[in-house]
Amino acid sequence: MKPIISFILILISYSLIGQIPNKFECPDTLWIYGNSIDSIYGLSPKNPIKVGGGILPKHIYRYLNSLTDNEGKGVTYKRIGSCCSEEINRKKPLTKFSIKNGNEDLELYFDQYEWEYPKLIHDFQWSESRKGYHGEIKQDTIFHGYGIYFFEDGGFYKGNWNNERKR
Repeated sequence: MKPIISFILILISYSLIGQIPNKFECPDTLWIYGNSIDSIYGLSPKNPIKVGGGILPKHIYRYLNSLTDNEGKGVTYKRIGSCCSEEINRKKPLTKFSIKNGNEDLELYFDQYEWEYPKLIHDFQWSESRKGYHGEIKQDTIFHGYGIYFFEDGGFYKGNWNNERKR
Protein backbone atom coordinates (compact mmCIF):
# COMPACT_ATOMS: atom_id res chain seq x y z
CA MET A 1 0.00 0.00 0.00
CA LYS A 2 2.84 2.42 0.86
CA PRO A 3 4.48 2.11 -2.60
CA ILE A 4 1.19 2.93 -4.32
CA ILE A 5 0.64 6.02 -2.17
CA SER A 6 4.24 7.14 -2.75
CA PHE A 7 3.84 6.70 -6.50
CA ILE A 8 0.61 8.74 -6.53
CA LEU A 9 2.21 11.52 -4.48
CA ILE A 10 5.16 11.66 -6.89
CA LEU A 11 2.84 11.91 -9.90
CA ILE A 12 0.84 14.68 -8.24
CA SER A 13 3.96 16.65 -7.33
CA TYR A 14 5.36 16.35 -10.87
CA SER A 15 2.10 17.48 -12.42
CA LEU A 16 1.88 20.48 -10.04
CA ILE A 17 5.37 21.75 -10.89
CA GLY A 18 5.02 21.04 -14.59
CA GLN A 19 7.69 18.41 -15.02
CA ILE A 20 5.61 16.11 -17.21
CA PRO A 21 5.17 17.98 -20.51
CA ASN A 22 2.19 17.33 -22.71
CA LYS A 23 3.39 16.64 -26.26
CA PHE A 24 0.27 18.31 -27.63
CA GLU A 25 1.03 21.55 -25.79
CA CYS A 26 4.57 21.71 -27.21
CA PRO A 27 4.38 20.22 -30.71
CA ASP A 28 7.49 22.02 -31.95
CA THR A 29 9.72 21.50 -28.94
CA LEU A 30 12.94 19.54 -28.77
CA TRP A 31 14.40 18.71 -25.39
CA ILE A 32 18.10 19.57 -25.02
CA TYR A 33 20.14 17.76 -22.39
CA GLY A 34 22.61 20.41 -21.31
CA ASN A 35 25.67 21.90 -22.93
CA SER A 36 28.18 19.76 -24.75
CA ILE A 37 31.66 19.86 -23.23
CA ASP A 38 33.04 18.50 -26.51
CA SER A 39 34.19 21.46 -28.63
CA ILE A 40 33.60 19.53 -31.90
CA TYR A 41 30.16 18.13 -30.99
CA GLY A 42 28.00 18.49 -34.09
CA LEU A 43 30.86 19.96 -36.11
CA SER A 44 32.21 16.63 -37.34
CA PRO A 45 30.55 13.72 -39.17
CA LYS A 46 32.13 11.42 -36.58
CA ASN A 47 30.31 13.24 -33.76
CA PRO A 48 26.90 14.38 -35.13
CA ILE A 49 23.97 15.75 -33.14
CA LYS A 50 21.67 12.73 -32.84
CA VAL A 51 18.15 14.16 -32.83
CA GLY A 52 16.23 11.18 -34.22
CA GLY A 53 12.85 11.63 -35.86
CA GLY A 54 13.34 9.43 -38.91
CA ILE A 55 12.73 10.48 -42.48
CA LEU A 56 11.18 13.87 -41.65
CA PRO A 57 13.89 16.17 -40.28
CA LYS A 58 11.56 18.06 -37.91
CA HIS A 59 13.90 17.73 -34.93
CA ILE A 60 16.79 19.19 -36.91
CA TYR A 61 14.74 22.31 -37.67
CA ARG A 62 13.56 22.48 -34.07
CA TYR A 63 17.19 22.44 -32.97
CA LEU A 64 18.29 25.09 -35.47
CA ASN A 65 15.29 27.35 -34.81
CA SER A 66 16.13 27.55 -31.11
CA LEU A 67 19.89 27.94 -31.48
CA THR A 68 21.24 31.41 -30.61
CA ASP A 69 24.65 32.98 -30.31
CA ASN A 70 26.03 34.17 -26.96
CA GLU A 71 24.16 37.48 -27.34
CA GLY A 72 20.81 35.71 -27.81
CA LYS A 73 20.59 36.39 -31.56
CA GLY A 74 19.25 33.57 -33.71
CA VAL A 75 21.54 31.93 -36.22
CA THR A 76 20.82 31.69 -39.92
CA TYR A 77 21.17 28.35 -41.62
CA LYS A 78 20.98 26.56 -44.92
CA ARG A 79 20.68 22.85 -45.65
CA ILE A 80 23.66 21.59 -47.62
CA GLY A 81 22.35 18.05 -48.06
CA SER A 82 22.86 14.43 -47.13
CA CYS A 83 26.41 13.27 -46.71
CA CYS A 84 29.12 11.21 -45.15
CA SER A 85 27.77 7.63 -45.35
CA GLU A 86 30.95 6.18 -46.80
CA GLU A 87 33.25 8.42 -44.78
CA ILE A 88 32.01 7.13 -41.43
CA ASN A 89 30.91 3.67 -42.61
CA ARG A 90 27.16 3.80 -42.01
CA LYS A 91 24.09 2.83 -44.04
CA LYS A 92 22.01 5.98 -43.53
CA PRO A 93 23.32 9.47 -44.35
CA LEU A 94 23.81 12.41 -42.05
CA THR A 95 22.23 15.78 -42.84
CA LYS A 96 24.64 18.67 -43.20
CA PHE A 97 23.79 22.35 -42.59
CA SER A 98 25.74 25.55 -42.90
CA ILE A 99 25.06 28.01 -40.09
CA LYS A 100 26.16 31.60 -39.79
CA ASN A 101 27.12 32.87 -36.37
CA GLY A 102 28.09 36.51 -36.72
CA ASN A 103 31.00 36.51 -39.16
CA GLU A 104 31.74 32.82 -38.67
CA ASP A 105 30.38 30.07 -40.94
CA LEU A 106 30.14 26.59 -39.43
CA GLU A 107 29.03 23.24 -40.77
CA LEU A 108 26.76 21.17 -38.52
CA TYR A 109 26.07 17.45 -38.89
CA PHE A 110 22.81 15.88 -37.73
CA ASP A 111 21.76 12.26 -37.41
CA GLN A 112 18.00 12.19 -37.87
CA TYR A 113 17.82 8.39 -37.63
CA GLU A 114 19.41 7.89 -34.21
CA TRP A 115 18.62 9.68 -30.96
CA GLU A 116 21.13 10.15 -28.17
CA TYR A 117 20.33 12.93 -25.69
CA PRO A 118 20.92 15.92 -27.97
CA LYS A 119 23.06 18.60 -26.38
CA LEU A 120 23.75 22.23 -27.15
CA ILE A 121 26.79 22.80 -29.33
CA HIS A 122 29.80 24.54 -27.79
CA ASP A 123 29.61 28.36 -27.46
CA PHE A 124 25.89 28.64 -28.29
CA GLN A 125 22.73 29.20 -26.30
CA TRP A 126 19.21 27.82 -26.43
CA SER A 127 16.24 30.12 -26.78
CA GLU A 128 12.96 28.65 -27.81
CA SER A 129 10.96 31.44 -29.37
CA ARG A 130 7.35 31.43 -30.49
CA LYS A 131 7.35 34.73 -32.43
CA GLY A 132 7.96 35.49 -36.08
CA TYR A 133 9.82 33.42 -38.65
CA HIS A 134 12.30 30.65 -37.89
CA GLY A 135 13.87 28.80 -40.75
CA GLU A 136 15.95 28.91 -43.88
CA ILE A 137 16.61 32.27 -45.52
CA LYS A 138 18.40 33.68 -48.54
CA GLN A 139 20.19 37.00 -48.94
CA ASP A 140 20.23 37.31 -45.12
CA THR A 141 16.54 38.34 -44.79
CA ILE A 142 14.23 36.61 -47.27
CA PHE A 143 12.21 33.60 -46.01
CA HIS A 144 13.17 30.88 -48.46
CA GLY A 145 13.17 27.11 -47.89
CA TYR A 146 11.71 25.26 -44.94
CA GLY A 147 10.53 27.31 -41.98
CA ILE A 148 7.82 28.11 -39.48
CA TYR A 149 6.10 31.43 -38.88
CA PHE A 150 4.32 32.09 -35.59
CA PHE A 151 1.52 34.65 -35.88
CA GLU A 152 0.55 37.08 -33.11
CA ASP A 153 -2.76 35.23 -32.54
CA GLY A 154 -0.89 32.01 -31.70
CA GLY A 155 -1.44 30.33 -35.05
CA PHE A 156 1.44 29.22 -37.24
CA TYR A 157 2.36 28.12 -40.75
CA LYS A 158 4.99 25.39 -41.03
CA GLY A 159 6.28 24.41 -44.45
CA ASN A 160 8.17 25.62 -47.47
CA TRP A 161 8.61 29.27 -48.42
CA ASN A 162 9.55 30.76 -51.78
CA ASN A 163 10.68 34.40 -51.63
CA GLU A 164 8.66 35.06 -48.45
CA ARG A 165 5.50 33.38 -49.78
CA LYS A 166 4.02 30.14 -48.54
CA ARG A 167 4.35 27.34 -51.09
